[in-house]
Amino acid sequence: MDTFAALALATEPPLPSVINGAANGGGPAKAGAPILAAAVWRQVLGIAAWDLLVMIVLMLFGRMIGGLPEYDRSTPLVCPSPPSSASSGSAGQEVYNYMTYEAQLQECLSKRRHLTYVFNTFVFLQIFNFINCRKVGARDFNVFEAPLHNTYFLVVFVGTAAAQVLMCECFSGLTATVSLTRSEWGACIAVGATPLLISAALKITPLVWIRDGPLSRLLPDEDADAESRLLDAWRGAKDGKEEAAGEAPAAVAEAAAEEDDGAYHRQGS
Repeated sequence: MDTFAALALATEPPLPSVINGAANGGGPAKAGAPILAAAVWRQVLGIAAWDLLVMIVLMLFGRMIGGLPEYDRSTPLVCPSPPSSASSGSAGQEVYNYMTYEAQLQECLSKRRHLTYVFNTFVFLQIFNFINCRKVGARDFNVFEAPLHNTYFLVVFVGTAAAQVLMCECFSGLTATVSLTRSEWGACIAVGATPLLISAALKITPLVWIRDGPLSRLLPDEDADAESRLLDAWRGAKDGKEEAAGEAPAAVAEAAAEEDDGAYHRQGS
């Protein structure tokens, strides 16, 4: 979902608010302006923190929120096979085996349904964040502006959502998920759409919290050179080539001058 989303956003045509530098878009981009501006960092960190919070709540309390039966941490995701009546001893043993099977099956399905909530909600958190990423202006609230002007984005958005539905409903054997009810789908999509509200709330917060706050010292500086041995070696090789290229014409000229001088002395003799 990240790869196709990146391709879709990379093909997003520029809007007049960006080209003309409308106030809500933060003005036109200046030469040398950082790509990861304070408004972009605010969006990235805020949405990431919200997604992390939602995932923690679902992992810890999703079973209770969904009203699912309890299960143990060691409960496998592969459901057990029903007991064979042929291998059973007495009637009491057969009943015991069946009751054990029912308990294990209930725990397995409960765990798979719980993790389906987590998986489904996480994916929809990212899908709805696609829309937020269309607008990164400091006060650019209208993320639904010109919704039909990028066919690639629409195809990726709908295709990713459709693929998620198919994985849960038709290919549950590959993803260890279960089929969800309409209310469960609605709950997952509703929680997944919350980044739209969180993004709007983030754009109200002051940018100085990111630009001048304690967090600014922890953020990487994209203009600073990365300390890399590979990069240093590449620069050294490049400087060596340029130096060699600069010395080559001088060496050729010196050799030509010596040859002409030798020819002159031979002619004089």
